[in-house]
Amino acid sequence: MHDTTLQLGKYAKDPRFEIVQVGGRDAVRTDEYTIVQGDTLFELWRRDDPTAIFPHHTEKTLGKALIFVLGDPQKVGPVGMSEWLHTDGRIYLHDPATTGMRAALSLRVGDIVDFPHIEAFEVKGPAAPRTDDIGRWVMAYPVRHLRGRTTWFPVRDGDMVPVRFAR
Repeated sequence: MHDTTLQLGKYAKDPRFEIVQVGGRDAVRTDEYTIVQGDTLFELWRRDDPTAIFPHHTEKTLGKALIFVLGDPQKVGPVGMSEWLHTDGRIYLHDPATTGMRAALSLRVGDIVDFPHIEAFEVKGPAAPRTDDIGRWVMAYPVRHLRGRTTWFPVRDGDMVPVRFAR
């Protein structure tokens, strides 16, 4: 992201978009749209339709265009019930300030693995070779989900997993 002359207002520190250059002009890019300042209006171009001839939508001000795309401005931190908006613009089910990435093969007994969109689980023992559903040998950790269910967590060399380091 670079300095811009766009009037972002309340959205100035919102992490859900980035400032890019399109045709020599500053533009706002989100997951779904690119907002480009036209001669008189702000044009909203869908990112999944790169061959469009006309913009999907137009607004008179950048603020209204951002409301159309993002809704209310968000600050990094808790949003809703137990969800967190991270500086990468994604919403996690855990607080990313208390979770760090670690190599999967270096997990320790007692580590709590906390992926963004699945139930957290605790490592209950060292990794051991096991066969997967199609008969291949993989390294897997015995784990206990925080709701009590036990299972195995298969890992490969080079995998990184989010592990809670504070609460």
